[in-house]
Amino acid sequence: MAREIELKQCEIEKNGNKEKFDYRKQIEHILNSQTQGRGFSLGDVRICNKIQKSLDSANGSLCLEEQQYNFLKKKIEAFQWGMPHPVIEEFADAILKAEPIKD
Repeated sequence: MAREIELKQCEIEKNGNKEKFDYRKQIEHILNSQTQGRGFSLGDVRICNKIQKSLDSANGSLCLEEQQYNFLKKKIEAFQWGMPHPVIEEFADAILKAEPIKD
């Protein structure tokens, strides 16, 4: 079973300035961030590399196999954000609530 995540680009207003919020870049950042100060096991490295390869070839949406999706979901749930913002909530929900792709 696979899941599809739309790779949107939006804006966040921060201190009166608008900044681009790119789902692809956010996923890459989160993938490369340690979870709770813990490094990456070899299994984590392999899953991250598979997700990155899918991101690199994605054209508008990211398709992940269930193991990759569950790994990313755990990373999103554990990630510590720098500020609260509705765009961040929308981004997280787009991943956490991604529906399985029907064959």
